Amino acid sequence: MTNSQILLTLIYVALFTICGFVSMVLIVNAFQNQGHRLYYPILIFGICVFIVSIFYGYMGLNTLKTSLLGKKPKRRKRS
Repeated sequence: MTNSQILLTLIYVALFTICGFVSMVLIVNAFQNQGHRLYYPILIFGICVFIVSIFYGYMGLNTLKTSLLGKKPKRRKRS
């Protein structure tokens, strides 16, 4: 596990955490203000940030898995 892989994993996990908290705040705030005219744009933006958070979480786990276990070798086709 190299320093660049550790740093990349930490960056992905940090972005996952930040986007997760921001998205939950936006979604809860949108549901508390349903009568406001910006209800739908805030809700849609919160859901988009949540999807980005899931992506960063996946990339962080994938980078961690790859750095600990190495790349999966390709199988040869039997002929």
